[in-house]
Amino acid sequence: MEDFLLYMLSNMSLKEKIGQMIYIDYRKPNIKTTEMTAEFEEILSTFNPGGFILFTSNISNLDNTYKLINDIQSVSEIRLRVGCPIVIVDKVTKYLTANKGKYWFS
Repeated sequence: MEDFLLYMLSNMSLKEKIGQMIYIDYRKPNIKTTEMTAEFEEILSTFNPGGFILFTSNISNLDNTYKLINDIQSVSEIRLRVGCPIVIVDKVTKYLTANKGKYWFS
């Protein structure tokens, strides 16, 4: 594993290495952002982040969330080398989703 990581790092540009240290989200005030857009695709292609954080505004249902995650991973150039960017869900979103009937708001 260590040899693989050293190989990966030695073949990445400085821009790619910096991008892999960045975790981003894609939100707009008062707008659900549950689908890939040209603007978001450009951001992902430009920065090649190491991860993506899902928030409540990115989640509408399981199928759309699954599609969004696949779209994020397919846009990432780094995916071809390391597998995929990491996608995480913030704890607030996880809590609100689990307690949808009681605390859900949009």
